[in-house]
Amino acid sequence: MSDTKPLRLLHSVAHAAERLDVSRSYVYEMVNRGELRALHMGSKLRIPESELVRWIAERLEGGDGDAA
Repeated sequence: MSDTKPLRLLHSVAHAAERLDVSRSYVYEMVNRGELRALHMGSKLRIPESELVRWIAERLEGGDGDAA
């Protein structure tokens, strides 16, 4: 039996920040600037996994990041 966890479809701001290795405030800034799309679920903000993957891919393709 495998110990792998299923992939989350939606992330809290804290978990998204952990996945991207940035601060929670930076995730909020990215959402406010429109760089990262998020869902408002009541008072909670959730970031889709696909948005994290897209954001990383854009930086690797020469976007606003400093990919090595």
